[in-house]
Amino acid sequence: MFTKSLHMKNRIFLLLSWVFMVAYLPLYADTPEKWEDMNETVAILSFNDFHGAFVENKALDIPGIARMVSCIKALQKKYDHVYVVSAGDNLSGSYFSDQTRGAVWKEVKKLIGNGKIVSALGNHEFDWGKEFAIKSYKDRDFYYTASNMVPKDTADKAAYPHYWNRTIRLKNGKDNIYIYTQGLMTMETKRKSGERTDWFEMEMPMKNVPTTTPPSGRLYLLLGHIGTIMNGSTPEFMPESYEGKDCQLAELPYKSTYDAFVTGHSHNEVCGLINKKPVVQAGCYGRKIGVIVYKLEKNPKGEIRFKYDSCYLEDVMKYDPDPATQAIMDTWINKPEYNFAQKLTFCNDDLKYGRENMQQFTPIGALVTRSYANYYRKRMKDNYSVVYGISNYKGQRSGLSKGSVTKLDAGNVLPLSGQLVAFELTGREFIKLIEKGINNPDGWIQTHDLMMQYSRENFTTLKVEYLFRQDGDSYETYFERFEDIPKVIVVLEKYLADGNDGYDKTLFTKPVSSFNSLPDRKKTTDVFFEYLQTKEELNKDEPIYPQFNLIRPYKPKTASSEKQASLPADLLQDIRPESMYDERPRMSLQP
Repeated sequence: MFTKSLHMKNRIFLLLSWVFMVAYLPLYADTPEKWEDMNETVAILSFNDFHGAFVENKALDIPGIARMVSCIKALQKKYDHVYVVSAGDNLSGSYFSDQTRGAVWKEVKKLIGNGKIVSALGNHEFDWGKEFAIKSYKDRDFYYTASNMVPKDTADKAAYPHYWNRTIRLKNGKDNIYIYTQGLMTMETKRKSGERTDWFEMEMPMKNVPTTTPPSGRLYLLLGHIGTIMNGSTPEFMPESYEGKDCQLAELPYKSTYDAFVTGHSHNEVCGLINKKPVVQAGCYGRKIGVIVYKLEKNPKGEIRFKYDSCYLEDVMKYDPDPATQAIMDTWINKPEYNFAQKLTFCNDDLKYGRENMQQFTPIGALVTRSYANYYRKRMKDNYSVVYGISNYKGQRSGLSKGSVTKLDAGNVLPLSGQLVAFELTGREFIKLIEKGINNPDGWIQTHDLMMQYSRENFTTLKVEYLFRQDGDSYETYFERFEDIPKVIVVLEKYLADGNDGYDKTLFTKPVSSFNSLPDRKKTTDVFFEYLQTKEELNKDEPIYPQFNLIRPYKPKTASSEKQASLPADLLQDIRPESMYDERPRMSLQP
């Protein structure tokens, strides 16, 4: 009887406890914070890889700085608070900017972003040397930041802080919000910029990223001169390695507490979310402006938070040029000391040049490198040697539009003028140079007057099968096998001969001292100008343009492919293309 009574009391107690918890505990629980819309918007406006594209060129889809300023001004009116930033590679890259050292920016920047533009450091920020890079920082051309850059000299360490903190006063005149802005530089900088970066070291990008949650009213923004790309509708960080180690860039949206990412370097148009965080890249040359929009919210405690709203890329070309900016540009373009409007030749066709397909020889590359070879012949009074100019794919920066070609137009092809040097190679070494050049991850080597047939050994490696020197004109062309040529003079930029941009400096061991010691030899851009002035017109089918075709694609080994590989050598000879049947050192082919 006692036991049953005890059990009954226990059940009643448990039942009453459950009723109490259901009825009363919600009164003691923390109520969810109530965030109210402050009716204020914040927009981060970004550009990247502008490369000094101040001058408009509609044929090359370059809107110019006057349209870009107009676009930014319109967006400033659309949102309550605007923060203008750059992901780097700002001034170097156009002939106009190279000649003026980007001086026009000092006037234009005052028209946007209160003249205070925070920027990541791009690898091309060092194109004009350390002194200019430091001076550009001190003059506040941009407020540069790079958290993975470590200058060797203590005096240089203050030049590039790890971050900038932007304070924005809200409309009520009492509250502030803060945008903590940190920069990252591509780990390819030292490889791409060579000795110009000897004065600093680099740290792995993940070393200095924030890992704590931003406090109230603060946004963590990364300005990364690091590549991104779209995979369908989702952005992705492109992989990088440094000294054989993976940089783990894909982990940035997950292992850091950055709220947003403005990127550059790969010249892609990127817009979307990774781990619910916006990532943008606005292409290149000022064609687009990246826009990341936040709404501001406040809770009863007085805390403020950024609530992500949207991101998009704004087309700059649709805006009319800003009159004040255009007036500044007109003044600079018409300065007589630069002679930008001088006519050099006429182009009958659009000769395009871009990064859409970097695995090819191009007309622009042929014109540039032929100018090097012609200059060597002229200076050395040598019309008999086999002379070839070469260039890296990214050495040329743009194409030529149909119509008159001015000094400004041609200068944009080769804005980064370098010193020419000449070396002696054997024909077989030249074949090796070309083969390594077509396997360069930064684009094919550029040259002229040759015919190449190549095969694909695997998914990534190309092999030169036949390489012929091409000589003559549009009426009769002669071909000669490079393997039969004892000496080839190669003319190229010293930058490449020193082993930069992935070129093998062990091939350049026999300098032509009589040329290399000329004290008054011209630089690449002036050599190109001189060559164009000798041409009445340019066409898309000039005979100097290299010919190339893939004669054997890669196929994974199968029983049938192994059987073909075992065929007699004389039978394989008969499989060669018809134009290769004649094994004589020289042959004439009528068009």
